[in-house]
Amino acid sequence: VTSQARLQALRMQTSAVFSFDNIRKAAGGGASVSRIQMSDSPAQRAPADKKRVLYENTYRMEPEKTFPHSKVKSIVAEVMTRELEKQLYEPIACRQLTKTLSEMIKSRVKDLALPRYKIVCVVHIGELKEQTVRVASQAVWNPEYDSYSEFSFKNGSLYAIGVVYGVYTE
Repeated sequence: VTSQARLQALRMQTSAVFSFDNIRKAAGGGASVSRIQMSDSPAQRAPADKKRVLYENTYRMEPEKTFPHSKVKSIVAEVMTRELEKQLYEPIACRQLTKTLSEMIKSRVKDLALPRYKIVCVVHIGELKEQTVRVASQAVWNPEYDSYSEFSFKNGSLYAIGVVYGVYTE
């Protein structure tokens, strides 16, 4: 490819901000040319008709309502009992089941519309073989507003522990 063909290709690809004469001067007549691409096409720009939403600071430092322990615990108990009542422990199936249960519980708790609470749901499922299991967690949080609810389930084949954390975001 000749340098003239390269310059012709650059002319077609260069943004209108840069003139072809400047590119030719920078190329030094026949030297290689570096190319600068700009996202100036309408498809890459933000739509002009879409208005930007601005939010004011609320300066709210405490929740309007506290984390509802009993409601959340009843949701966790209902979902886990319904889904695990006749379930047998199978390692691969239970791995996916923990994710599914966690999403189901989190979705139901979010339906309670707790403003400014971040909901975190963790479900553990294990095989029941006469062992003792302790589940512990640590977090840095405000004990006045942040809280959790838990529920333990057991059938003949497996055990399950579901914990829902409600962390208030200021």
